[in-house]
Amino acid sequence: MGYEHKEKLQLRHWLVYGVFGLFLIGWIYFLIRTMAKGEQTWTFYIFWSVVFAILAGIVIYLHSLKLVVKIGEKGISYKYAPWTKHKTWISWDRIKSCHVIQSPTGRTWTGYHDEFHPTFFMNVDANKGILLETTDGTTYFLGIRNLQSVRDAISKYMKID
Repeated sequence: MGYEHKEKLQLRHWLVYGVFGLFLIGWIYFLIRTMAKGEQTWTFYIFWSVVFAILAGIVIYLHSLKLVVKIGEKGISYKYAPWTKHKTWISWDRIKSCHVIQSPTGRTWTGYHDEFHPTFFMNVDANKGILLETTDGTTYFLGIRNLQSVRDAISKYMKID
């Protein structure tokens, strides 16, 4: 099946990886420096190794976040890995309203952003997306990057509010 629009989003903000990278490098430096002194117990090494493993796990988890949004004649589908194993389809006849939203970029980093509750929020790039309301009252926010392509694809099947 051909799609009018297909987008794959992954979390690749250099600031996020930079901060966690600095923490990890600092932890390694601290452990090596402390081991060189030889003053600590095994409990100390185990504790700091566990903390390092947790930080590394967070970086690996953030790197694995992936959202795939597809728009076609059947409707809009999304798969939000690693949280969903299969793609979910929202057919055009189930969509009551659709809004293409772009918030100012600064809201992404300040924490001051638009919130839509209760909403199934699937996003890795926080300032652009599609806000969908279905006929059963469920609201979805699907992150996107290419606004014009999404507007063009959706407008072929329904009116965008």
